[in-house]
Amino acid sequence: MTDTSIRLFIALPLPLGLQRMLSDWSEELRLELPFRKWVHSSDLHITLQFLGNTPSQQIDAITNALRSGIATSPESFELKLERLRLFGRPDNPSVLWVGISGELGPLHALQQALASVLAPLGYKAEDRPYHPHITLARNYNGNVPFDHGLLEHFTVPSSAPDGEIPGWSVQDIALYSSSLNQPPPLYTELQRLPLL
Repeated sequence: MTDTSIRLFIALPLPLGLQRMLSDWSEELRLELPFRKWVHSSDLHITLQFLGNTPSQQIDAITNALRSGIATSPESFELKLERLRLFGRPDNPSVLWVGISGELGPLHALQQALASVLAPLGYKAEDRPYHPHITLARNYNGNVPFDHGLLEHFTVPSSAPDGEIPGWSVQDIALYSSSLNQPPPLYTELQRLPLL
């Protein structure tokens, strides 16, 4: 009997309140920034490592490796949202995303620890440097080249009286499966592992 294959990735889940805030902000952004696909609020996350198509029988081994990686990495840490940015060609960007600031040292240490324990299972980390972010939308589809000056008009919303940018405490990581051939949300949380 052949085993089924599922598409997997490791990520930091976002608190529900932050997901809702980013979703509401995306509703405002889409009125001015024409991108073809906007990320569903439940799908918002910070990717740590993409694993790709994986036999489902390997999930236990992956989960055990992640536990091992967490044991050697920092405990919970604080992150904040930054400003809007883009990936892709300047005139026709492929991804609209919001940057991350805060305690990036522990975040990078966690990502490297997980990459290290996943490597013996055959999951190679990307060659390019790790760049944590939250994807909001994909595939610019405006009728004119993208105007980068537009991004300066949109600042991360804040409910704090002093206008401070929202932050949160990272408490856990999650193993997700993704199915691109279904209506959003596209991602399903399979395992959630608390940071020690």
